[in-house]
Amino acid sequence: MRPVILLVLIAAAGRAETSCPYLNAATASGVLGGPAAAQVSGDACLFTHGSSELRIEVQTIKLPYKPGCGLNPAPVKAIGNEAYACSGDAKDGTAAEQVVGRVRDRALLVKLASRSIPRAALREKARSVAEQVAGALF
Repeated sequence: MRPVILLVLIAAAGRAETSCPYLNAATASGVLGGPAAAQVSGDACLFTHGSSELRIEVQTIKLPYKPGCGLNPAPVKAIGNEAYACSGDAKDGTAAEQVVGRVRDRALLVKLASRSIPRAALREKARSVAEQVAGALF
């Protein structure tokens, strides 16, 4: 009987989906406005829906750390340490918002890009996701 149980557990583990350790697909779907497809590679997660894309990257860093956030970074409070938000556009005119910061010795990047979500909403959604990611890192 035990070998059968062991085989069932091994088979189930082989079929387990790789999930993002910082944000679940249901939350990403809410941010993107529809069912999100997820790709996870190490400490990087990419969620997409239509023309919208949410990228989360986390990496271990050495301190001191100064995050880069492009032109005119705006300090953001309540998201780890040394967090900044900045805006940008892709070459195709897609609006993008990103938040970078750090929690202990882990740097985080949240980038939200979309042609269908208004910029003000993008900014707020990127900050909300960054808060969740920072919370997961604590």
